[in-house]
Amino acid sequence: MERRVYLTGVATAGATLIAGCSGGGANAVVSGSTNYEETWDVDLEEGDELELEVTLEDGLYALGSVSRRDNGDGVASIETEEQTTVTDQFTAPETVDYFVVLQVEEGGEASLTLRHTDE
Repeated sequence: MERRVYLTGVATAGATLIAGCSGGGANAVVSGSTNYEETWDVDLEEGDELELEVTLEDGLYALGSVSRRDNGDGVASIETEEQTTVTDQFTAPETVDYFVVLQVEEGGEASLTLRHTDE
């Protein structure tokens, strides 16, 4: 009997830990980090109100951007040369496929979150 209680406790703690580490909240479209470059595909609809957030945790430079998949046109971009968090709010201009890129100067570490602000 004690074994079942112990296993239930371990499973609950593990699930809580995993949920806490996934971050970004329910309104996150993309959330991740890298020490070089990472790209994510996202589907956005015209009129979606979004916030792009980049945190430079270590290093000299980080750039986060959102661009249209079909023609590469950028719709939002933020950069930082300080170990801080920067944000930019924007509205998706059309319902098309987009991609999000986080670039970090070699040897650094940064994280990016793209979240809906209209939910």
